[in-house]
Amino acid sequence: MKEPGWQDPIMVTLGSFVFALPWLLPSTFGDPMAGDTMAWAFLLTGLATGVIAVAGIVLPGKWEALVECALGIWLMALPWVVWPVTDPSTGDWATVVIGGMMVVLSGISVYSGRGRRPRQE
Repeated sequence: MKEPGWQDPIMVTLGSFVFALPWLLPSTFGDPMAGDTMAWAFLLTGLATGVIAVAGIVLPGKWEALVECALGIWLMALPWVVWPVTDPSTGDWATVVIGGMMVVLSGISVYSGRGRRPRQE
């Protein structure tokens, strides 16, 4: 079994941060208790990121990095898909930065050799 990468604890932290965003900044990301779609999208995306990152610590492999990359791309597009905006706010650009960090970290994880099977000779 491979060792978990240094990216996984960072992904857990990013997932926790995305999960907490609606409560930290309800005026920007919506109030989950009011049933805002944007807030629930952030909650579910953060929860999925955290769960996949923890699963990557327990069962490291390429699969979790690919899923985290897809979640990062989804997070970058989230403000425009769920709640189309014509004038993006600072919060919208913050989600692009966080999603970009997720994509870069998962890309490093995929291309650093983690999750590869040893060559059989």
